Amino acid sequence: MSDEQIVAHLTERYKYDAREGVVRNRRGVAVRGFESSSGYLFLNMRTEGVRHELYLHHVVWVLCHGRLPSQIDHLNGNPRDNRIENLRETTQSENDANRLWAWRPNAKTGLPGVYEVTDGKKRFKITVGGRQFYYHDRYEAFHALILLGRMFKAV
Repeated sequence: MSDEQIVAHLTERYKYDAREGVVRNRRGVAVRGFESSSGYLFLNMRTEGVRHELYLHHVVWVLCHGRLPSQIDHLNGNPRDNRIENLRETTQSENDANRLWAWRPNAKTGLPGVYEVTDGKKRFKITVGGRQFYYHDRYEAFHALILLGRMFKAV
């Protein structure tokens, strides 16, 4: 099934309720979807006898913008919050940068994502987007890590 056929199928059968931030079927019933192991909601649909699974946030994007997205980012990091104002189309690297990382403090520094460098100088290293940045203070390094897009959640 082509992207155009999927878009046509979705726009014919579903509507996005911006006031409540939910997708509704033809009868006006809110679509809950099915939760994956990673916390994202899926919509199952059948077309011409073939079952398709679509992320519910992709369905919201289609209903609001009329096209399938390549990659969607949940701005607040909550995979169940599919309000259109919480979604943005991104690249994979932008999406990875906004991922919520588990708060697992480093054993030496006590801060997640901050590593002590043992090269004769007392320095602290962070890595963002494959690039390494060095700081003289571990808290300065952690602050920079947060500003560069890493957000943390309790595990």
